[in-house]
Amino acid sequence: MAVTFDAGTGGSQANSATLTIAHTVTAGGSDRIIYFIFGGWDGNLRTATATYAGAPMTQEAISALSNGNDRVWVFRLENPTTGTNNAVATITGGTMHLIGGCLSWTNAHQTVFGTAFTAVSSVGGTAASVDVTDGASGDGIADGVITGNDNTHLVNGPASHTERWDQTLGASGEAGAGGNSDGAAGTVTVGWTISQSASWAHGAVTVKQVAGAVASQATWNMGLLGVN
Repeated sequence: MAVTFDAGTGGSQANSATLTIAHTVTAGGSDRIIYFIFGGWDGNLRTATATYAGAPMTQEAISALSNGNDRVWVFRLENPTTGTNNAVATITGGTMHLIGGCLSWTNAHQTVFGTAFTAVSSVGGTAASVDVTDGASGDGIADGVITGNDNTHLVNGPASHTERWDQTLGASGEAGAGGNSDGAAGTVTVGWTISQSASWAHGAVTVKQVAGAVASQATWNMGLLGVN
């Protein structure tokens, strides 16, 4: 049974060690999953934890720091509580300008999760994209991008790539967006266009369907670009 997208919610917080987003899991039934993707400028190698409705979430991946100092974390929780509840990210190692969002699905596999990711870096640009290579028809893709400037983001990539949240922090100089796409066999390129050249970090993860899910792990693809 193919995964079914449920809801997406974004939020931001300037100069804080926490980011709280009230996200509503609307779908009942079993095989629910929620992904919490967040990040910001991180020059101090900070660490993060996350909860949803008070339940601890599992860190699935984190982008490495290279030429740029923007970072993205992804956390997940299987079978999240339905209704409106707070997703809370807590940063250790100093405050950050935090941007993030939650994406939830039903008919999602409850035991097959990905932890592998790749990273690239460069000095600046207006296109952020990653390749997802482990999907199949009926899977989903969750992605999020964080940029080092207050930018407008436009969705690009497959026709199924849909923006679900877009946040800016104005004078604080951070922005981000996230969305979902349909999975497919082969390579699916998911991306965003940034209105001006900026550092960025971008990640995408496959959401595996219950029926027909394979043993291969979902793959994270991370991008780091430029320096603030």
